[in-house]
Amino acid sequence: MKNIRMRPTGFEENPVQDRLRSRIPTNSEMCAAYGLNNGINQMGSAMDAAPPVFHALYREMMMNPSDFPHACSLQTIMMSGEPRFKPAVFPESVWESSPEELAKFLANCQLRMALLKAWQCFRKSLVQTDHEFGEALCSADENHRYLSRITRPHRRNDADRRVKLLVSGFRPLDRIRPDEEKKSVRHPFPEPAYGFVGRDMDVMGVEKRLLSKGNLLLHGMGGVGKSTLLHYLAAWWQTTGFVDQVFFFGYDEKPWTCREIVTEIAEKLLSHEYLNGRFHSFSHEEQRTVICEKLSQKRHLLILDHMESSEAERADLRGFLSELNHGETLVIIGSRNQERWMARKTFAENVYELSGLDPRSASQLAGAILDQHEAPHYHQHPDFQRLLELSDGHPLALEVMLPWLKTRKPGDILMDLGADQIASGNGDMKGKRERILASVAYVYASSFPLALLHCLAPFSGSLNMEGVKRYVKHLKEQPEMADTPLDLLPKVIQEGMTWKLISPHSEIPDAVRIDPVLSHFLRSRFAGEADSHGVETAFRRYYDSMGRAVRRLMRSQQADKRTLAHLLVRPEYENLSTALKLSLNAHEPIRNLWLVLSEYLDITRKPERKNEMGDRVLTALESYPRQEIEGERGAAYVEVISDIARSQLRFGRRSEAEAAYLKSLMIWLRNKHHRADQIRRTSASLYHQLGRVAQDQGEWDAAREYFLTDLEISKAYNDRRGMGLTLTNLFRVWMAGGDPRIPRAIADVMGWAHS
Repeated sequence: MKNIRMRPTGFEENPVQDRLRSRIPTNSEMCAAYGLNNGINQMGSAMDAAPPVFHALYREMMMNPSDFPHACSLQTIMMSGEPRFKPAVFPESVWESSPEELAKFLANCQLRMALLKAWQCFRKSLVQTDHEFGEALCSADENHRYLSRITRPHRRNDADRRVKLLVSGFRPLDRIRPDEEKKSVRHPFPEPAYGFVGRDMDVMGVEKRLLSKGNLLLHGMGGVGKSTLLHYLAAWWQTTGFVDQVFFFGYDEKPWTCREIVTEIAEKLLSHEYLNGRFHSFSHEEQRTVICEKLSQKRHLLILDHMESSEAERADLRGFLSELNHGETLVIIGSRNQERWMARKTFAENVYELSGLDPRSASQLAGAILDQHEAPHYHQHPDFQRLLELSDGHPLALEVMLPWLKTRKPGDILMDLGADQIASGNGDMKGKRERILASVAYVYASSFPLALLHCLAPFSGSLNMEGVKRYVKHLKEQPEMADTPLDLLPKVIQEGMTWKLISPHSEIPDAVRIDPVLSHFLRSRFAGEADSHGVETAFRRYYDSMGRAVRRLMRSQQADKRTLAHLLVRPEYENLSTALKLSLNAHEPIRNLWLVLSEYLDITRKPERKNEMGDRVLTALESYPRQEIEGERGAAYVEVISDIARSQLRFGRRSEAEAAYLKSLMIWLRNKHHRADQIRRTSASLYHQLGRVAQDQGEWDAAREYFLTDLEISKAYNDRRGMGLTLTNLFRVWMAGGDPRIPRAIADVMGWAHS
């Protein structure tokens, strides 16, 4: 059986006190400033610091922000009123100027401490007066209910009047006395590196939704500035006395459970004596009841940031937040996701969509970034405007991209991001922009080290999850990656799936597809980094070993194995091509990579792509050290060049094929690592191919010499198949050219008697 306790909610009958209202005269300036039906006057000497024009200005700036484009909001000015700023001395004539002139004066931040003091005194007077007036300050209109809750932090709306039935166990939970509470500690506001700009309308929008609808979900994509805004709201509301204590829990720091949240709040809210004497002896359910009751009695602020990372004990947390809904304590949940698992009982449809900064604020932030990095200003350049448009006002994107302007031009950055071909206003611009912004946030807002994200930079197209383990093994062999937690790489990939930048492959099991924008951004971001050599080396070795295994399948006599090889190469084609390019740049062996790609392109009948790739390989091999080409791996390079030449000959590029065959023959004949008889025997096929090229070009003398040399080598090693092919080609040359020397030369080589 449970004990049923009832506690007061602060909404018991509190009738209008006509006696006080008739005794205190109406203040028309206050009535105009707040739109209330009843004014407030005689607030004491504390209100001397807030003349009537102060309220008129605040009303004008809130209701008509577009009329004050150059003025800082009162909130921003007061937030900057730290003790380190000396109070400003200003003439009384300032208060007699128009609201717009006064706003410009405030924009110079000369009244920070004065306005802060005035606002604190003003709010204190309002609260004191409100206890006397009660319901006289509230009307039925929603906006008036919102404004009345600003001035009455200890009461809720009439529409929310309720009595809660709290169920607890037999243990008596006495009401906490005031001497068992702790004093509030101001929540620190981590000043952004480039300042806090804009967000005035967002501050008012969040505040209004909280006061009128209860718990709130602050939703927005990564990098839009949710965490910064939440820290600002916490510090600002606590500074102005809007809330007492602030409880901030970031799930990017640790996976908070409801039990840990309740304990953390209790340690900040309750005295040590009460904690050690009673609270810690309660069960978790009883502790949660105590904290919910305490939070419902006074306006505090509870913030759960990065909620998309929460996984443990969701039901317990949902129940805790549902008890706080529509209570005195304000609850804000920040997340990239819609958090539908908790929506129904916590915030329902009360969602505030946070977007990027407005163009004016984005331009202001861009100027601060360029100034701090001593980068040239390109504000009038069309490419710079396209860069701002591409950022969509997201602070993180601006902070990442704009410092690049110190060494690059706006057009180069657009090209690096793959956005140079997208016209402004084009439908593709929106999708491209969203993926670029998501890529920026995935890289820079991730809780994982950048070195781990660098490991994904070489990949494009697909990634085999089964092969990640082997890739990690190669990474661990690199000295540059010694301090990197490489075993977390699968979790990095999983986080990319939550950002929808990495998705399961629709055709290949155990494989994922990487968004092209993410691949492009990763390569641009990590180009030239200190650990690039280690990442690229591991990537090359991983795909070189894969190429060796796949090539064995391709050469199998079993059709199912050859089909399997084709299925393995198709999703990995781009990665194999990248590995080939990196190997050429590093002057590393390319035999396995080239032969796999060559056969795949032959199967898929893409000769143009193969010839183009072959030309790049031949050009790159020109820069290889001679000792590498003619050393131990010389036979592998001869095989690659011969395969390229064979493809050129097949598609009628006879002169290029001849040059390639001659190159491979010279490399092979100069090799000092292999035995002389091996070099001589293998060179027969090269002479044969040179003879075929000369034959196709009608160069009969050259063809005769090449074929006779081939015949001589084949005869020396008793290669009957080789001799048969060469004799057939010599017969064709004799018939086409009519050279009478060919029969005698054949007889001499073969040792036949002359007739």
